[in-house]
Amino acid sequence: MRLVARLLKTGTSDPRWLGGVACFTMGMGVSAVDLAITSPAVASRAAFGLDAAASALFLVLMLVFRERLPNWFFQFVTTVSIGLITATIGLNPRQTGNEAYYLLVVLYASYFFTRRQAAMQIALVIGAYGAVTFTGVHDGSAGPRWLNLSGVVVVVSGVVLFLRSRLDTLIASLNRAALTDPLTGLLNRRAFEGRLQEEAARSAREGTALCMLTLDIDHFKRVNDRYGHPTGDAALASIAAVVEQAAREGDVVARVGGEEFCVLLIGAGCSEAMIAAERIRQAVELSAHRDWGPLTISGGVAELIPAYEDAAMTLQRDADRLLYVAKETGRNRIACADGQATQSIDGAEQPGAFRRGVARRQPALN
Repeated sequence: MRLVARLLKTGTSDPRWLGGVACFTMGMGVSAVDLAITSPAVASRAAFGLDAAASALFLVLMLVFRERLPNWFFQFVTTVSIGLITATIGLNPRQTGNEAYYLLVVLYASYFFTRRQAAMQIALVIGAYGAVTFTGVHDGSAGPRWLNLSGVVVVVSGVVLFLRSRLDTLIASLNRAALTDPLTGLLNRRAFEGRLQEEAARSAREGTALCMLTLDIDHFKRVNDRYGHPTGDAALASIAAVVEQAAREGDVVARVGGEEFCVLLIGAGCSEAMIAAERIRQAVELSAHRDWGPLTISGGVAELIPAYEDAAMTLQRDADRLLYVAKETGRNRIACADGQATQSIDGAEQPGAFRRGVARRQPALN
């Protein structure tokens, strides 16, 4: 038992695996008990032994090869299980109760398989039970027994599929809520940092460019102080929509702080990223609203340097520093670094530091 518990702790994350282990453990145990209490004269005794042996074999295979099981294996063992259950019923067709084992198969298939795969397994259960019942029972009870089992199987499967659909919808909703900023509908910091790690790894692996733009609304505190937080929230949502619309298709836009946004410019070098960033800056500046007036943003663009040990974190830190440069040099502008210069922001010599390229400031709307 300790060995099984240890194997379960180190098992695969595939839920089909854990469900299969539970089913075969139960099948092996129940079949062994049936074998022990069934009279030697009962014809299905041999089938109980076969069921126990087959369950033990599949259980061992799932424990030993837990990380290397192909997708077809789970459907295969489910089909084999239907065959074993049918054989057990066929050896003693007048004995009732063995049909209950079909419910394990139905529950497993309905929860873990696709709708089509589950329907195939359920059809196999109904067909196999019909064949063994109509050929083995001749007292007029075959039809009612087959109809009863078919009805129960279909209803149970339908209920499980419905509950699974509702559960999948709920999980998807919770995942969206956990990764989405509720005010703007953009990705939140958690989701953005996940995408940043993914895109940084892809950039290093494929040798493609990647830039990050960090944006902050200039003097946004004045909006909250003058018009109140509800108006400030409306302004944030409005600017988020402008930033998302002005960003390039395929880029990742997120709200990572109070009035701070980030954009991952996938496949863009510093020059191309500056063009995209300037387009976003101009779009925000031109989006004056009667409730809060004109607003501007400042931003910093940094390019990924894959050679760095923690390239994603360095990229994020560099973009934040360049945002600070844009703020310090007048706001409503974009500061850029291409990772090729040797002069840092504070004037110290650092490899792969910053070249400040500040976009021309445009007049604000009145």
